[in-house]
Amino acid sequence: MQEQTLELIRSYLEENKWIFLSSNEIASKVNLSRITVRRYMNYLVENRRLLFCKISEELKKYEAL
Repeated sequence: MQEQTLELIRSYLEENKWIFLSSNEIASKVNLSRITVRRYMNYLVENRRLLFCKISEELKKYEAL
């Protein structure tokens, strides 16, 4: 994990703390690919830094803890 990328995503999530966001929504705002964002989001979920909510197979939403 790149610390700079991780901080970019964490900062965006902190700014939008009370909103569930999809990796697509986050990617478009932080100017990264959806795949990159999803990889970092999975890392943050595994390390208990994010709340994860699965809406459907195609849509996963995340919220900062």
